[in-house]
Amino acid sequence: MKKWIIYSIVLLMAFACQAPCIESPAPTFRVSFFDKKDKNAKSFVFKSIKGVGRDSVLYNAQSGSLGFVDLPVSPLSDSVSFVFDRDSVINTFTIRYGRTFSVVCDVQSAFSDLVLRQSNFDSIVVVKNSLDTKLQTNIQVYYSR
Repeated sequence: MKKWIIYSIVLLMAFACQAPCIESPAPTFRVSFFDKKDKNAKSFVFKSIKGVGRDSVLYNAQSGSLGFVDLPVSPLSDSVSFVFDRDSVINTFTIRYGRTFSVVCDVQSAFSDLVLRQSNFDSIVVVKNSLDTKLQTNIQVYYSR
C-alpha cells in the first residue's frame, strides 16, 4: 500500500512539473510591397495570389488592396513557390529555407536561412532571412504603378 501511495505521488509530481504544450502558429513569412520609383510602402490589388502545388487561392481581389501578405512555408519541403496575378501581369518567386525539428511536446519545426531561388519580379529583396512569430517583413517587392 505504501509503495502504491509513493508511486502515485511521484507520478503526480512528474506530470505537474512538465511545462504545458503550446501549439505553435503555422509558419509564415511576410512579403511587403513598395513603389519602385519612390521606394515608399504601397498597397496593391491582386487578382490572385496562389501557392504553387496548392489547391486554393491564398488571396484574391475581394481581399482588397494589400500592403503586405503573410505566406505559408511548408514543414514538408525545403522550398515554396507563389504566383502573383496583378492586372494580368503574372509574377512568381521561389524561396528556399532551412528546417530544424525538435520534439518537446510534439514535433516542432523552425525555419531559417530564407533565400530567394527564382523570381521574375522587377525588383525583390530578402531583408530578413529568419522566420519568427513577430511577423516582420522578410521580403520586399517593388512594383511600378
